[in-house]
Amino acid sequence: MTTIDKIVLIVSLIVFVFGLKSLLKRFYILHKGVKTKATLVGLEQYKTAHTGDGRTTTFYPIIEFYDEGILIKQTLSESMPKYVNNKEITITYLKSNGKYEIINHNNNFFYKITLILTFVSALSLLYFFNKFFKI
Repeated sequence: MTTIDKIVLIVSLIVFVFGLKSLLKRFYILHKGVKTKATLVGLEQYKTAHTGDGRTTTFYPIIEFYDEGILIKQTLSESMPKYVNNKEITITYLKSNGKYEIINHNNNFFYKITLILTFVSALSLLYFFNKFFKI
């Protein structure tokens, strides 16, 4: 096995493990969580990595929804390129230890990327498994 093979194998294994963990968490929230409507009410601004021109700014939507009659205000953990104030979106949330895990059904970009990368890394791992065991 060459050095390049080893690097590709290690990267594929890492991507597969983290991708699978993310997908299983998503499916768990969808299965056990509560599906409801939420309203986009604002944006939270984050300064992120330094670039040649300064810092990059990312905006994350703030949503409001009701959990058992209580109004909850929460920042989503993913940006939304097509943000519209007061727009109603569909979410599934799961409350655990006082913290909300939220899936935004209107923005599946990261889900699709995770799904594709996990699938490609699984194919890569199958290739190496086949090559190593000569099946």
